[in-house]
Amino acid sequence: MPSVCCLACLEVFFSFIIQHLFHTFAGKDWFLPI
Repeated sequence: MPSVCCLACLEVFFSFIIQHLFHTFAGKDWFLPI
């Protein structure tokens, strides 16, 4: 189903954005266990 694929793409997109924001705010002093 297209809706499931879209949700999966959004989940990957937001997880990437959140990880990038965490790395930016943390100053790359620590890394997320992902």
